[in-house]
Amino acid sequence: MRMVSSRPLPCAEADFLFAGAPILRTLASAPDPVFFLRMKPRVTTSDIARVVGLHQTTVSLALRGDRRLRPETIARIKSAAEKLGYVPDPMLTALASYRRSRRPRANHSLIAWITNWPTRQGWLCRPMFVQFYEGARQRASELGYRLEEFWCNTPKISPKRFSQILYARSVQGLILAPQPDGVTSMELNWPHFSAVTIGPTLRSPLLHMVTNDQYRTIFRLCEILCERGYRRIGYAIEKHHDERMNQLWSAAFDRFQRDLPANRRTTRFEGPRDAERIRSWLLATKPDVVFDCEEKGWSILKSLRDSVGFKPDFALIGVTSDKTGLSGMSENAPMVGAVAVDRLAALLHLGEVGIPSVVTHTLLESHWVNG
Repeated sequence: MRMVSSRPLPCAEADFLFAGAPILRTLASAPDPVFFLRMKPRVTTSDIARVVGLHQTTVSLALRGDRRLRPETIARIKSAAEKLGYVPDPMLTALASYRRSRRPRANHSLIAWITNWPTRQGWLCRPMFVQFYEGARQRASELGYRLEEFWCNTPKISPKRFSQILYARSVQGLILAPQPDGVTSMELNWPHFSAVTIGPTLRSPLLHMVTNDQYRTIFRLCEILCERGYRRIGYAIEKHHDERMNQLWSAAFDRFQRDLPANRRTTRFEGPRDAERIRSWLLATKPDVVFDCEEKGWSILKSLRDSVGFKPDFALIGVTSDKTGLSGMSENAPMVGAVAVDRLAALLHLGEVGIPSVVTHTLLESHWVNG
């Protein structure tokens, strides 16, 4: 039979072996040994429920901003919570979130992927947009949501009616796909929804946004091209593409060129993109590498290489597949879609709906892809 030593334990060992030891030491050293007994207990949702005369479940829903409750009820409960000094317990909040994520989700877990193109399938013409969607769909599934496409440009359906359709389908969360060329606004009954937009093309209303860091993408591209030995970098992006990116592409290129010697700087080509204009620009600028945001830029450049007397290389912004054989910057489109779902899930969890008073932008880095 094993004997237990009766030697006194060092203080450090006692603290670890006996859970009450640290508390006892604190009580012994406190000016008032019973101060723990007079500590103000944490205010709970049950306390708030007693004050406002409502069920605890109603209080919990109101504190999350659940839209099934009337706005005046939510305001009354939140006001009472503030007066009582209610502070959510972060550990209990995390536990509740975990338990909700483990339950089978009903229709209210539907996330709407909103497209605003002239035709229902118009957005599919951009491979990057398809990757946004696939990344969002996979992440939504991992979190227990279901992502479904909704076309808001349906003929004879007003924004009010479209909002009613979403509401009838129990949709609370929206991810707004990039807007088509020439469109920068969208009308919906925003107070009913939590919403995140992908990319900077939606200008009205201003919503929480997840996007690639467009400025950093161009700046890093220029750095990489210089590291690879190119001395004269050519910018060949049509102006309307740059405007969709809030002119961040041209701003990054101009800033990068400021630090180059004068004999390495080039003028930007901003379209319109036709062979003769590009040929004149190549002869005047003589770049040894050209970058563009569309693959057709490479097709035109290849056709002109013999006629201009030199053969500049090409880099693509927004490489979506290694099958193109083109080198350039991948904007990590699937991850952009996934992070958009994460951001939306956080808004849904917090009950934040409507147009935010302070907009947040989540920016993701690009990476270089060898063609």
